[in-house]
Amino acid sequence: MVKINLFTYNIILWNTQSDEKVMLDKINYSSLNPDIQPKSIMEILFKFLSDNKEDSHFDKDNKVLFIKDFNVDNENIFFGEFLYGTSGTEHPVKNITDNTDDRIISKDQCILSPYYFYIEIPKNNKQGLLILESKGTDGIKTLFEEWFGKFIKEQSYTNLKLELKSFLPKQIINTYLDYGVLKRIRFISNKLPVDELEILEGYEPEEGYVELKLQINKDNRKPLVNKIKNLINNESDELKKYDDIIGNKLQTEDIKLEIDLNGSERTFTINKLENAVPARDITDEIEEGYDGHRTFESIDKKGKEYADDIFRSSN
Repeated sequence: MVKINLFTYNIILWNTQSDEKVMLDKINYSSLNPDIQPKSIMEILFKFLSDNKEDSHFDKDNKVLFIKDFNVDNENIFFGEFLYGTSGTEHPVKNITDNTDDRIISKDQCILSPYYFYIEIPKNNKQGLLILESKGTDGIKTLFEEWFGKFIKEQSYTNLKLELKSFLPKQIINTYLDYGVLKRIRFISNKLPVDELEILEGYEPEEGYVELKLQINKDNRKPLVNKIKNLINNESDELKKYDDIIGNKLQTEDIKLEIDLNGSERTFTINKLENAVPARDITDEIEEGYDGHRTFESIDKKGKEYADDIFRSSN
């Protein structure tokens, strides 16, 4: 299964006339017709999702986004799935059981894959929570932001501007590191160290990766945890790459922190600890369905679990 992460964003509405953030659950207007305009972002979201479900899509630069399905809980929580794919190039399709040609996907067609979303709007707040699924290096944040932002303008909500701002829930990781147990650190390189290992001499693989996994014992845990926290919070004077923590020579593209809290393990994937923007890595925690995709039920469970973590740690 491809690597699956959950990324977090703040949902913000700006009043372009006053250049101020808007209270999301009770919008006040300074325009001429406030009575015909929506009173909350939940109202706008419901109309956006309802109007566009299955009947329309948004595309840009050969990237296409559909709304597959959505649900509403307690009037302020929206969750469901988008369908995302790319078009613009022709692709042959093979049947791998007998190596026969099945068909050709044309330039105007695309293969769609489901992407999970979770939105929660707290009361009396100017920032909402958006959680989006990513697969490998593919995500849907930019397309969704442009589509929903365009919808807001087209519905005559002319003094509102949407912003989806990436944010780092540092307090979550700090909570896990303070009250949980750092079990493992995994350094991953997408390039095999052919020049470093004699056993690989003359071997030039087309693809592969190397993973260095550190099982943390009690004696090493506390100083290592403190160092990681300092790097995550940008409180370290060391301007070194995170792989210098252990001095490894891998050309590391990714680091994973596996942390256990009260018997429940969380994995965060981080590209760099300097100015880190971690994502919740759920690849090994979700179930695969009969169609080869992760099941909606398993990723929905993890999305809601992550949202609970975020709100609980911020209170």
